Amino acid sequence: MSITPARPEPPQPAAAGCLVAPLRALALVVILPLRLAWEAVAFAGRLLGRYVLHPLAVALAWVWTTLIWTPVRAVAVALWCALGWTGRALLALLKLLAIPFVLLGRYVLWPVCRAVGWVLRVLVLVPLAYLFEYVLAPVGRFLAAAWRLAGRVLAWTLAYLIVEPLVHLWRGLVWALRTLVVLPAKLAWRYLLWPACRGAAWLFRTLVVVPLVALYGYVLAPAGRFLAAVWRLAGRVLAWLGRVLVVVPVRWLYVTIVRPAWRGLVVAPWRWTRVNVLSPARQAARATLRGLLG
Repeated sequence: MSITPARPEPPQPAAAGCLVAPLRALALVVILPLRLAWEAVAFAGRLLGRYVLHPLAVALAWVWTTLIWTPVRAVAVALWCALGWTGRALLALLKLLAIPFVLLGRYVLWPVCRAVGWVLRVLVLVPLAYLFEYVLAPVGRFLAAAWRLAGRVLAWTLAYLIVEPLVHLWRGLVWALRTLVVLPAKLAWRYLLWPACRGAAWLFRTLVVVPLVALYGYVLAPAGRFLAAVWRLAGRVLAWLGRVLVVVPVRWLYVTIVRPAWRGLVVAPWRWTRVNVLSPARQAARATLRGLLG
């Protein structure tokens, strides 16, 4: 009979033995009383709802239906019926009271109004129509003919006594202005001012523009190109000096000193701490919580 050796249990993390007891004590002291209190409160709520609140709600519903809603509904129906009968009675009474007014309007007021209308038509409207047709209309036509005649006379007066003299005066002024001002000005411009302007332009081009163009082409432009070449050369020299005196030493300092120091003093300790301290602690905490909860 072969004896199978017992399989060795996997070694537990060193930090798990230190955390199990405090966590169990915390669960017994805090979590378990809270869970028992919650269960007690839930059980008391179920008992209260089943044996107190539900019968109380049924009783209140019966009281509302039997003692309040049914009497109020009966009273409201009775009041509505009473109001309906009262309205019908008032309507019949109003009809009875309106009968004298209807008779008065039909047999008194309507004949009186017809008589007044006939009197107005015979004594007022017919005389006014005759007055308009035989007096006012002829007078209006006469006044319109007189107004048209006065308008024609006034238009003829304005046309032959005011407008035509003004037109002849305007034409004379235009002829005088063209003959005495425009034509002399045109001749002066053509034979005096234009040759003078051309001579002044020739003198300006010969004495000012040509010397300035020669000065720019033979003095200022070469000087500008020389200064631009000097500026580009100075920029290249300064760039070379900056690269040689600043960039190369800074790059050498970073590659040779700063980056190895950062990797040796910061990155390596942090990696060692994470692998050897933080990861075992996290695994131990996870195993402890899994043992308590599951």
